[in-house]
This record gives sequence, C-alpha cells and structure tokens, in this order.
Amino acid sequence: MTTTEVWKTYAIDVKRLIMSKVKDAQITDDLVQEVFIKVHTKLETIQEESKVKSWLLSVSRNTVLDYFRKVNKEIPLEKEEAIVSLSLIHI
Repeated sequence: MTTTEVWKTYAIDVKRLIMSKVKDAQITDDLVQEVFIKVHTKLETIQEESKVKSWLLSVSRNTVLDYFRKVNKEIPLEKEEAIVSLSLIHI
C-alpha cells in the first residue's frame, strides 16, 4: 500500500479522530499533516496491509498525545484517558 492509497483510504478517519480531541480545525490540519509525514517515512516497515489501519490509528493517537504534551506540558487526566481510549475505537 502506498502513502497515496493510505491517504485516500484513511485521511478522513484520521482527521475526524484528531478533530474530536483537539477541537480546532487549524491544529487538526497540522496534526493530520504530521501523521501522514510519519506514514510516508515509515510505511515500508509495515509488512501486512491488514495492519496499516491499526498502525495509523496508533500514530494518530501518539501525535495527539505529543501535541497536548507540548502545548500543555501536562495533559489533564480526562483528556489522556479519552485519548488512550482511541486505541479501542475502530473506525
């Protein structure tokens, strides 16, 4: 699967997931871009196409966590719990 295929298949889901946590369109766009830069540089390490979605969701979740850590220095517990629960969500 190429980066373009991943983009076409999952970009809306990634954007929806990130927007639900950060609640800001500009920041969401920036974080989606950051996620897909990571995807582009690491996609070849994913051997099985079936694992792309779960890997992409993990990258998205971690990117949101990194954003909150950088901006807030400390993530309020309820936000961190909500973000961690993203790993349980199937889009």
